[in-house]
Amino acid sequence: MAALAFCEDDHNVHVDVKKKELHLSMIFSWYKIDFAKTTSELPGAVLKFLRRTKHQDLDRMIDEGGKIKVFFKHYDWGTNASNVKPFEPSKLKTSESSTKGLLGRSKQL
Repeated sequence: MAALAFCEDDHNVHVDVKKKELHLSMIFSWYKIDFAKTTSELPGAVLKFLRRTKHQDLDRMIDEGGKIKVFFKHYDWGTNASNVKPFEPSKLKTSESSTKGLLGRSKQL
């Protein structure tokens, strides 16, 4: 289900019938071996994760024969960090018990 949802997004999988091109997320390049042995085999491997129009378009391109150009899209790492808060050292606080604990351990070493 997750793979189907991922492939529904045109940012991750885009089929261009006119140009006979398949544009894929860079993830398909990084993990290609999990899908196909070669880049030229990716269209057939990706087909099982597509539905409706994308599936029909790619299936037709494969059936027509000839080379399908596969392109990998730049991966936007920024989307993985949407909830990250910047590190602010000034907000770090130590408690007396943690400081004593650290000092106490150093005496034993």
